[in-house]
Amino acid sequence: MAGPKLGDLRKAIASTLTEVKAYDLPTVCARVGLDEGSSEEAFSSKFTYVHTRLLRLERDALLAVAERVLNEFQSPGLEECAAAIDEEVGRPLTQIIRRRLIDYLQTIDLAGQLRDDLELLEPIFPLEDMPTIYPELRRSQKTLRADIERHRVEHDDWTNAELLTHLGVTTCSRRRVFALLERIVDPMVRADEAQAEIVERLNEFLQRDGYELAQTRKVSGYAVYAVRLCSATGESPADRELTAQFQKLDNAGVDRLWAKALERRTSDPEGAITIARTLLERSCKHILDEARLDYTDKDDLPRLWALAAEHLNLAPSQHTEVAFKTILGSCQNVVNTIGTLRNRLGDSHAQKGRPVRPQPRHAELVVNLAGSMAKFLMATWLDQARATRSTAPDAAAEDNADSSAG
Repeated sequence: MAGPKLGDLRKAIASTLTEVKAYDLPTVCARVGLDEGSSEEAFSSKFTYVHTRLLRLERDALLAVAERVLNEFQSPGLEECAAAIDEEVGRPLTQIIRRRLIDYLQTIDLAGQLRDDLELLEPIFPLEDMPTIYPELRRSQKTLRADIERHRVEHDDWTNAELLTHLGVTTCSRRRVFALLERIVDPMVRADEAQAEIVERLNEFLQRDGYELAQTRKVSGYAVYAVRLCSATGESPADRELTAQFQKLDNAGVDRLWAKALERRTSDPEGAITIARTLLERSCKHILDEARLDYTDKDDLPRLWALAAEHLNLAPSQHTEVAFKTILGSCQNVVNTIGTLRNRLGDSHAQKGRPVRPQPRHAELVVNLAGSMAKFLMATWLDQARATRSTAPDAAAEDNADSSAG
């Protein structure tokens, strides 16, 4: 089965935005990165209004618009379409591994400690929006959810393999497959011993395609797992350390951007360089947003870094010690250089003359530098936030003491 094309993505974005009132559509389109027009044009046809503007955009620009739309609107169809196209670059989850995963999952109780399969699946799959596999039957509810309720909850006459095939595990985005596996081994679903055994068996298959279920944190002492790139595919110890840190620090999608940058270093060096800059921009904006500091959409990466660094007391001008001034100045130079490299080597700008094609080693250098700078910035921000919280009770106690004395 062929995957979605860019035309499908354009239709999915346009269909999602038809939910917006016509008089609001020009403003919403401008907010997600599309050209603004008149409300009269939007009233004529909301779908055409959006679709016409999307026709001017290529792959990466379309994916960026899709991400911004999904930040504002819930659309499982658009999310799946964008994920599938985004995953055309990078390490695939092959058909043979998908089949092996289904074969193994055939042997376990999928729902584990949950009430039934619907409770397991509904956080992952838009079952009410997925069509029945029996369109020829006259039923009032023609959805896959109704099929599952009939054949797994009421009668239990579908095998695990049949259920997973009907859900599209062999054809859907690997993001959705990974979300399903993470759900199956979630501590809410699986007891400790069963969880560890299933993780070990699933990793035997996932690692063949360069992925693994890795413990990311603990909740009430119970392990929580997520699918990540594994070291057998060329990750370095530094990659693993940065990955672990971003998983702890992430409140702004930085973790996901880092994973995408790592994934594309070899297969798509230009795309990896583009994502490296986005990683740094996202880190800076997150800190500025949390600090409620102003910036504009026109502010470039060096400007965003300068604003965030000044807020965190990381600007060279804020220090007199020569060593600190030199180190912090070098950080600023690294950030400026990453911006320049992205413009010269990345895939977001048309290039004049003979194009310069980055090699995987160039992408690895840029991605690792961007990761180190983002980690340094966000770790400093978290340390300062923790310090502020730890002194807050003392300040409150002093206020109370002053009040009593008065």
